[in-house]
Amino acid sequence: MLLSKARRLDQEDDQGNEDVHEFLDNYSVILHECHSDITLFPNEEYPIYGAVVFRMCPSNSCNPNSKQACKSGYADFAVDIGTYVTAMMTDQEDNMNWDDQYGDWANYAECSQYDQENGGSYYVGPTCTSDGKNARLAVFDEYTCQEESSTSFSSISNGWTLPYANGGLVPTSCISCYDEDQGGPSEMCTNLYDYAAYRCESHWDIAHYYYNAITEVNKYGQDTTGCGPIERFNYTMPKINVIGELFFIFIMIGVAFAGYLYYRQWWDEKVQSLERINTEDLGSDKEDDDDDDDVDGEAYSNYHAHGDDDGPASPSSPAGGTMT
Repeated sequence: MLLSKARRLDQEDDQGNEDVHEFLDNYSVILHECHSDITLFPNEEYPIYGAVVFRMCPSNSCNPNSKQACKSGYADFAVDIGTYVTAMMTDQEDNMNWDDQYGDWANYAECSQYDQENGGSYYVGPTCTSDGKNARLAVFDEYTCQEESSTSFSSISNGWTLPYANGGLVPTSCISCYDEDQGGPSEMCTNLYDYAAYRCESHWDIAHYYYNAITEVNKYGQDTTGCGPIERFNYTMPKINVIGELFFIFIMIGVAFAGYLYYRQWWDEKVQSLERINTEDLGSDKEDDDDDDDVDGEAYSNYHAHGDDDGPASPSSPAGGTMT
């Protein structure tokens, strides 16, 4: 848990003399990305595996059907997946009373040992769905819930099915931070804000008092100390799923192969056409050579038979008359 990483500021702030969470009233929370391969505080004695990047959007512009949820005035926060799931399940408990599974499995919002009759050591806890857009429950072999177990849940639960194994553990809608009963920000939002490991408020158009974990003092403005880590989280997130990527690769290979076949056919036809032209040209040249040979032979015969008009006379007809 990140409870030890944050300093709660539930009381009035000394500098502003106001509730430090009041600015959350006009915002809504929505899950932005889920990273099962992220380790928060990896250098700590007890690293935390799995992180959720949630976004706080202005409530009047938060759209769950939009990829970005909101285009401006938002802030991004990173928190461990157990804290996020716990906060969401607690907040949505009243809304999920119709779903018996929801309440029964709330204890596994964080990695917890699963009780079995044979005394095996298996754990159940939250992790991310393959597309990184929600959270699900899974079985693990160790208490950190980092690596999933090859053992199926049904084999250790007398055939029961693990709920939320395919996702849907947390809502994907915009959850308002304003609690009408309290007349202020909900406990869900204040907890998520306080326990966030990283905060990136560079797109927020408001200033407020916050506790700077680096300087360990209260400051006024926008907390941007977590923008770097959150941006790096985004780079580790695959932009398209594996199936989509493989499909795209196969399509490109198919297009390339079809192009190769078309080019090969065109080239073969081109070569055949050139061969036909060469064959016809060679036949024509041979006929011309034969004709030229006939003409040259006839001229040669005539020359020797009759003599050249300007050349010497034939030996049988010397110039000046007949020999006596």
